[in-house]
Amino acid sequence: MRSGEARPGGPAREQYPPGMPAADAIAEFRRRGEFATGREGRARWRVRVGRIPLDVPISREIEQTLRLHDLHHVATGYSTTLAGEAQIAAWELAGGCGRCYSAWAVNIASVLIGLVVCPRRMWMAYRRGRLARNLFTAREIPPTVGDLVSRLGGDGR
Repeated sequence: MRSGEARPGGPAREQYPPGMPAADAIAEFRRRGEFATGREGRARWRVRVGRIPLDVPISREIEQTLRLHDLHHVATGYSTTLAGEAQIAAWELAGGCGRCYSAWAVNIASVLIGLVVCPRRMWMAYRRGRLARNLFTAREIPPTVGDLVSRLGGDGR
């Protein structure tokens, strides 16, 4: 595990206190990950192509899916590195993505990358996801980080 990369299972308690409102946890997570908001208030996703940062506008539906995805990051502690995204993708696929078709598509692509980048860690994340619940089928955001962790099954497991 690289320095600074979150350890699965504990980070929700370590980085985000149980009483922290889920909305604040999302805001903090996105601040750390350079998630951008455009002037018109619509969400944008900051991606890097080499050293060039690009802000890509996203639809309301994708923003809703990303909100749930980001809460999964908060609860499980998987990082936003390439390996971390492959792990969270495997974890989400294991629990099912419901009618979030964009999540199915992106997660399948991420898992394919993960098979090359970090197959063992991705398999472990998939196994964790089989034992957990996720927010894609519930489509409601728990009020606090503690409620989020409880709803997903303890510590995201």
